[in-house]
Amino acid sequence: VAELAWYRKAAAAYSKHGLNALLILSAKESKAALHLAQMYEKGEIGNKKLLSTAVDYYKKASKMGDSIAAYRLGQLYELGEETFKRNRRKAFTHYLVAAKKQDKKFSMIFGYACTQM
Repeated sequence: VAELAWYRKAAAAYSKHGLNALLILSAKESKAALHLAQMYEKGEIGNKKLLSTAVDYYKKASKMGDSIAAYRLGQLYELGEETFKRNRRKAFTHYLVAAKKQDKKFSMIFGYACTQM
């Protein structure tokens, strides 16, 4: 899905076409949902950070199998960033999901998280 990077750049530049394309693709492409989550979290859409919307897209991407989204959810729950309520049990669950995707990096992070929780 090479066009995702282009759609993300277009959406960040306030292109309705780029944003709409990402929104449509996010229904079936985990990477599109991940891009939207990251953009909402960073305030790249509408110049305002929308963490609750970002979390919705991270959850969507994670459910579609994206280990980066699962890991980021774990981070958000572990650290309690901004207005996000800290919840170590949910963090552990999301880290486990990321580790189960057979990603070595996230497996190591999960192992570390187990020693800290």
